[in-house]
Amino acid sequence: KVPLPDDLNIVLPDSSLPENIKALSGKRGGEWIANNRSRSIVRSSVLVVEKILDEKTAVIVYGVSESPNSKAGFWRMEAEIVSMDKKVMLEWISKATTRKFSFRLKGDKLECETTMQHPRWGELKNYITMSRIQ
Repeated sequence: KVPLPDDLNIVLPDSSLPENIKALSGKRGGEWIANNRSRSIVRSSVLVVEKILDEKTAVIVYGVSESPNSKAGFWRMEAEIVSMDKKVMLEWISKATTRKFSFRLKGDKLECETTMQHPRWGELKNYITMSRIQ
């Protein structure tokens, strides 16, 4: 189970914002996969874009389920909105791991790929595709 704060509140984006940025708003969930897209699930996560402050910043809540190496938890923070032509991404650096997360909007889904160094297995790539959830 992915924990989220009790005071979660999704605010509709301002109508003056570009459509591709407004499309970031809402709640999406998915399962992290390690190394390649056919390996086992690493952990579940939920990404909520609570409020889009402007064309460059959003308030997000990012929650993850428990894994063998870490506890379940959530973080509320500001994420950067990066726009290039019609492509839009949400980016932030994890305070816990210092890993950079870049979630790109693809249709109505958010996709991310991260790389980390594991002490035993070396470089690991993690993938996730997040779909809208209630």
